[in-house]
Parts: sequence; structure tokens; C-alpha cells
Amino acid sequence: MGMLDLFKKKTNSKSITEKANTLKERNIESSVKKTQPKPVEVDSKIVAEGLKKYEEYKEYLSEYENNGTWIQLRAQGWTKLVHEILDNKIAEDFQLKPIKERCWASEYEEGRRKVISLFLVNDMYATIKWGWNFEYIPRVSENKVAWVRTDKTIYTHTFRLSEEFYKSKLGDERKSVLGRDIIRKPEEFYKLIEGIKETYDFVRNDIKMYYEKTSTYEGMLSELKDICDNGYYNFLHYENKLVYIGVEKYMGKIDKAKEDLENVVFRDEKQKQEFKKKIGL
Repeated sequence: MGMLDLFKKKTNSKSITEKANTLKERNIESSVKKTQPKPVEVDSKIVAEGLKKYEEYKEYLSEYENNGTWIQLRAQGWTKLVHEILDNKIAEDFQLKPIKERCWASEYEEGRRKVISLFLVNDMYATIKWGWNFEYIPRVSENKVAWVRTDKTIYTHTFRLSEEFYKSKLGDERKSVLGRDIIRKPEEFYKLIEGIKETYDFVRNDIKMYYEKTSTYEGMLSELKDICDNGYYNFLHYENKLVYIGVEKYMGKIDKAKEDLENVVFRDEKQKQEFKKKIGL
């Protein structure tokens, strides 16, 4: 199986989550099921803050009728809210700045930069992913082998997701998922705000441990070996094997990089040779 086939296979897969329904009625039903509230006391200050934000975000809200009034924050408004809540947190915790919508990155240091971004599940929900972009490794995508060194073209060469996200059973509530859930009244807008905060808080320690592990190149190579041996990531992101080879080459392990490259399946020989040329093998 070639790399393009693997990319297509993973794109068409429903193993991560069910596809979002396009009909509003079905979106409402799925949202209600996911966010069925438990009877819990909510701090009045949190509700008040939510109401204030509701007024600020009115231009991004849609309302419609279906057995009552439903309110939904459109994608543009949700992205704005995500940045308003997470920009300072991510800067304080990991010294990353926003470089484009739903994506934060550091400056390059020793040929790589940290990247945190949202991994979109569908048009309603996302989880947080974290990893690295490498200045000296091109992206292999379908029939292209291209550099991804700018803020505009940035690409996360290797990344992790919360284990809770992909090990949970379908239908389970996932703390690692944030979304623009549909609400019934303005007083519930706080749920969108708290959902973003809670998801970030849930994965923050995992992100911290990941960057501690990969702070050195030896640690990076160890992480890449682990992730290449992981069946889920092999299916989700086949390019980890190419990143492993690129890092080996960068560390001066030339013969090992060449040997490992022969075990990677490319779309065709031309693509393989282009990758070899770009990384200098």
C-alpha cells in the first residue's frame, strides 16, 4: 500500500469519531446527547461572565427553532473564543504564540519548533494536539514533497493526542474534547467557555511531559521510536517514520537513516528520490 492510499484510508475512516451531521436537527440531537447536564451547582460569577461574553459574541451566534429555541456559536466566533481563552495560557505555560487560526508555535531552535493546535474531529468538535515542526524535514503529501517552514505553511511533523481521546469508547464523554455545543439560553454560554478551559487543563500536564521528554534530540528519537511502534499513530500519521529518518540524519546517523529509508513505502520512486534529495541523503 502506498502513502497516498494510507492518507486516503485514514481520511475516510470513521474510527476517530462519527462524521458530523449536516442537518441542523441532527446536530442538535447529537449535541444534546453529548452535553446532557448532570445536576450540579454552577458558580453565579461563572454564569455572569458567560452572559457578558454572550453579549460580546452576539454577532457570531445563530438562533433557530426546533421544539424550542436553540443557540449556536458559529465557527468564526468559536475560533475567536478559543484564542481569547487559550492564547495567554499557552504563552505562559509553553512560550508559544498564535501564528494562525487555532495554531500556536515557538520560534525555531536547533532546527525545530514546538507546535500546539486543534485537531478537528468534525465541524463541531476538536481535541488538542501537540508536537514539533522541523525546519529540515519536508512534508510528504500525495504527490508533493514540500518545505513547511513558514507560519503560513507550518505543519506538525509529529504529534501526540490525549490517550483518553482515542482510547475512549464511542459515546463516552471525552474530557479531551472541546466544541461549540448548542445551548438553549444565553445563561448557558458559560458552558462553551468552561469547556475550552477544562479541556486545556485536562491535557496540559501531558503536553508538559511530552516537551520535557523531547527537549533533547536523544529524547526526540526515543519518542519517535515509541510512536512509530504505536499502531494508532501508524494508522493516523504514517509520516512519523519519515520524521524518524530525518532526525537520524540530522544527528549524524547517516548509514542508519539510509537503511531505515529503504523500509518506507513511497507513492513512487520519484517521490522517494525527491525526499532523499531534500533531506540530504
